[in-house]
Amino acid sequence: MAEFFDYNPDTGVTEYFSYDEATGDVTIRHEQDVEAVLQRAKHLRDSGKGDLGIKNNWWHYCILPTTVQIELRQKGIDFMSKDPRDLKRLFQEIDANYPYLKTTNKKHL
Repeated sequence: MAEFFDYNPDTGVTEYFSYDEATGDVTIRHEQDVEAVLQRAKHLRDSGKGDLGIKNNWWHYCILPTTVQIELRQKGIDFMSKDPRDLKRLFQEIDANYPYLKTTNKKHL
């Protein structure tokens, strides 16, 4: 059974710790209420405000909550990388598995 481990009020992330005595496995699970993030992303997407900077070479493509950042790292995706190959993989992952976090209806190619 998982036990409360930590809560970060700045990110809203709660961590739970569990230990399996039979196998020696330790698990830390992260949970975060992302309802406000989902609502904000939807608002930006529906209003077109996420696309406003495209002509100036910047684009608000998505919002990545802390728990999604952790999931991306577990998948081997460096969301902070400037390498075009890493960025391509990041955009593909967002389009495929996290479209509800996008602030645009467009796709990055």
